[in-house]
Amino acid sequence: MPGDPLAEVLRRLRPAPDRPDADLVRRYATARDAAAFEALVRRHGPAVFGVCRRVLRPGPDAEDAFQATFLVLARKAAAVRDPAAVGSWLYGVAHHVARRLRAANARRRAAEAAVVPPAPPPAADWDDATVVDDELAHLPHRYRAALVACGVEGRTIREAAAVLGWPQGTVATRLARGRALLARRLVRRGVAVPAALAALGPAPASAELIEQALRVGVPAGGVPASILTLTNEVTRAMLLSKFKAVAAVLLAAGLGFAAVTAQPPAAAPAAQPPAPAKADPPAPTRQVVAARKLIDRLLELKPQGGGQSLEDDTAPVLRDLIRLGPAATSAVIAALDETTDPFLLRCLGYAARAIGDKRVVPALVRAFPKACLPSASDYGNVSADPELFAFLQAHSHDKRGGAHYSFGRPITEFRSALKALTGTTQGELELNYVSLSGSPRQRELQQEQYRRCAERWAVWWERNGRGLVGDAGFTPVGLPPRPKPVAPSPPADFPHGPRVKVGGGMSGCVLESARAAKAWAVFKDLDTGREGPLPEKLRAAPGRADRLDDIAAWAAEEGYDLMCTELAGPGGDSQYVVRGLGLTAWEVDAGRRGTLRDEVRKAGRFEMGRPAGGLLAPFDRAAGRHAPGEPGLFLFRTREGGFGWVFVGVEVHDNTLQPGGPAGADAELDPVAFQKGRRFGYTLVWDEPGAGGQP
Repeated sequence: MPGDPLAEVLRRLRPAPDRPDADLVRRYATARDAAAFEALVRRHGPAVFGVCRRVLRPGPDAEDAFQATFLVLARKAAAVRDPAAVGSWLYGVAHHVARRLRAANARRRAAEAAVVPPAPPPAADWDDATVVDDELAHLPHRYRAALVACGVEGRTIREAAAVLGWPQGTVATRLARGRALLARRLVRRGVAVPAALAALGPAPASAELIEQALRVGVPAGGVPASILTLTNEVTRAMLLSKFKAVAAVLLAAGLGFAAVTAQPPAAAPAAQPPAPAKADPPAPTRQVVAARKLIDRLLELKPQGGGQSLEDDTAPVLRDLIRLGPAATSAVIAALDETTDPFLLRCLGYAARAIGDKRVVPALVRAFPKACLPSASDYGNVSADPELFAFLQAHSHDKRGGAHYSFGRPITEFRSALKALTGTTQGELELNYVSLSGSPRQRELQQEQYRRCAERWAVWWERNGRGLVGDAGFTPVGLPPRPKPVAPSPPADFPHGPRVKVGGGMSGCVLESARAAKAWAVFKDLDTGREGPLPEKLRAAPGRADRLDDIAAWAAEEGYDLMCTELAGPGGDSQYVVRGLGLTAWEVDAGRRGTLRDEVRKAGRFEMGRPAGGLLAPFDRAAGRHAPGEPGLFLFRTREGGFGWVFVGVEVHDNTLQPGGPAGADAELDPVAFQKGRRFGYTLVWDEPGAGGQP
């Protein structure tokens, strides 16, 4: 700005461009060196402006957030914990400032909407990048600093090492680990990683905006009232967060000091009197004792012989536990942490939802991996006691009423309880058909699905839990460490012979078309039983062919093996067809469907059939083409080394089947179901060393 004495001073005092960040921060914090502040603004301004624009969209709000971020730096430079990584610190502040301003704007629009109807919102084309910003802001500091320097600010490893003051090898290692951690978190949130990361770049700020930001770094610089207000709010929030952390440390130290001072004195000579006995711990309340007794009673009365239904001798005990209300929460939490009994897990999930105390959420998340169990039923129960029946029906997860109340598997009760207590989900519906079965490797994969879901819940709760329960003691989830893989590598050839085990799988399934807008069960993972929908970002445009290459690449990351799509039939009508995704398949005579179970267990040669392509439809050799409308039987090997056979049945165009309605003798050949699509069923086959016969 010509003639501006401040700009002239800055130009004269401008430091060397390669000076490390730590030196610049210290110079500004100790001497209020304006040239050091300018170097920080120019060095990190594009990355700061980029996150502000992604969260707030380009416009005045993003410019205000940009200036407020550097005003926070001007006030808090001395408090930056790691001056060498001030770029990462600025990124986190900018993300916090921008989200705070966006929330304030949303509240203002909501208030205005009560008086004047709101205008249609602008098209949202920043969502994926915003998710990346959110996840990046929550990464551990050492990884975020490397990612911001290289991934956001675009520096080479050598340049980042010079700015951060780290060895180049440290930068490279932390960059690689940070990218892997960020990618895993993005995949869990359904974000296309390459596209989202491509949008995560710096945004050049105008010369005028840079000059405005530079003014906040000198005492005489004028600051607009709106930016000053925003900065004050952010610095107060930062101070409050620091006070809370200090208070937690002091509380822990105080408790430790109290424990030390309360200890009996060290061993004394025999002439001295003995030390006083340690005081008993405070007795639990009567309600807590009652809750523990009721939980023990549920275990005593649980159905024998493998049954999991809630019966009239156990149901009153569960009712009495629920009636204790939040006083029973601590006992429910302790039992969730201790038990592995499927029946008690059902009861505790049911009770947690009915009691409604959000403090139980971390325990439900910790116990979630234990819900990966062998296949069982979501029971529909009855009771001869009208009052008991009404109580249980009112608190069951299925609110449709009728002649039954629902008492589900642990996964069903946990899923419903978490949704009721938090109002959100973390993809657990995809686990509805994931049960413990198959080979050791497949069982590990199934348990991994539950573990990944629990980890998503842990991340969500640790960000949002304190706002729901108001008690920091109930915020940490503390998932146990991941178990080490122990399953042996799967065989290369299709298992057969006397040691082979046959079991698992499912019958009566329906895959819905990828072209159906609200379809849920479009994909199937044969190794785990997981089902899921087609992401919107992969949906074909109207009148265009399915994006099979993109879908196959995405499905490979997700582990899916089957999908349903449509082909034009002979009369022009669409036919539902099943495709394999990364699946090695062999077509066998459909007449072997009833004999394969015995064939695969016999010693000697096993007939594999004709190699099949991606379309799982019988091949008419005489006509030289597939017959996609006909049922077909296929042996398969998945990417993960799982084996079995899948029978692709009939198309379903009639979706009028009602719960409890009649089912055909052969489910895969029944053309009526709950949803339209293609019928199929599958069976797993594996060779478990030392095992033999029917599982």
